Amino acid sequence: MTNLDVVSIETPNLGDRSYVVGRDGNAIVIDPQRDIDRVEAILDQRGWTVSHVLETHFHNDYVSGGLELSRVLRAEHVVRTAWRSRSRRTGSATRPRSTPVYGSCG
Repeated sequence: MTNLDVVSIETPNLGDRSYVVGRDGNAIVIDPQRDIDRVEAILDQRGWTVSHVLETHFHNDYVSGGLELSRVLRAEHVVRTAWRSRSRRTGSATRPRSTPVYGSCG
């Protein structure tokens, strides 16, 4: 079994990190910010294909790039079950608005 390769994408001004985790040409992305080009560059450099984009928590300090990244990469967008009613009620741009996969990821 091959070890996981974890790439941290830091944004010091926000005290934030996004992660790309890959193995054997496959990857997941965790908590991407809206500037998805940084994630795409890592994926291109390593030749990884993304299956899932995970949001571990609601991001009050920045706009998430999870939904857009999942659309661009044709990956599943996974968010917390509790967001389902909030995203429908508020329609906020920082909350999921498509048909993400709901589950307990945090």
